[in-house]
Amino acid sequence: MVNYISALVFVILLLVGGGIVAPLTTSNPVLAVVVGIVWLIADVITSSAIQLAAQWQSAVVFRLGKFKDIRGPGLFHHPVKIRGQQPIYALLRSC
Repeated sequence: MVNYISALVFVILLLVGGGIVAPLTTSNPVLAVVVGIVWLIADVITSSAIQLAAQWQSAVVFRLGKFKDIRGPGLFHHPVKIRGQQPIYALLRSC
């Protein structure tokens, strides 16, 4: 399932960052580049942390290999990206 919410948040934050950096380019171009790079990195981290579980899914979240939580369906925030720490989506049956 494609997460359009994460892409939308990325674009909105990118536009806000451009609005912040644009006035800085005339007065101090070096500061504008530094602020732009920091803003872009923070934008990527923030937008990639937003997860979306479909209506028929729940996300089983593991933190460093141990069970942490069950999230979903819907939007949830999975803030820290550690290698191998993606949520596992499981289908839940209602019997």
